[in-house]
Amino acid sequence: MLTVTDRAKQELRGIVSRRIRKPGISLRLVRSAPAHFGLVPDVEKKGDHVVTHEGASVLLIGKGLSGLLGGVTIDCRETPDGAQLVLSRRA
Repeated sequence: MLTVTDRAKQELRGIVSRRIRKPGISLRLVRSAPAHFGLVPDVEKKGDHVVTHEGASVLLIGKGLSGLLGGVTIDCRETPDGAQLVLSRRA
């Protein structure tokens, strides 16, 4: 099961509110290479795993990708360049 920390949900909510500003649009987690992931604006699709924060959809994960992310945690860490979302697999 995928876990998204509260801190990551807050950061995702901030990205959605600052950059998208369109009703019904959220961020979708996509895999761009075997070990690389990104976020793109998108609408919810049938079968998506939807992560919400304070009643708003903040992250969409397609059914196929959701199955690959079992045991993964998405967190937010501060870096010298600002907040960064990090995926890590629990041991």
